[in-house]
Amino acid sequence: MTTTVRFDEKRAEILEKMTILLHKKKSEVIREALDYYAEHILRSRERRIAEAVKKVAESDAKELKIWDDTVDDGL
Repeated sequence: MTTTVRFDEKRAEILEKMTILLHKKKSEVIREALDYYAEHILRSRERRIAEAVKKVAESDAKELKIWDDTVDDGL
């Protein structure tokens, strides 16, 4: 698939420097950058989900303790 990307001067210069530094074509640098960004987003999403699960588990543990304490108080 062919896609056209337009860059401002600053990003065009960065891309040019990266192609020289990495000895790669512009398209390769852009593909690798997109892959890296996508992986970062996915890891970030997974981390946020894991943190949310942890918070729910901690909250559930507190509620369970309250429930157990209530049941165990003999009333």
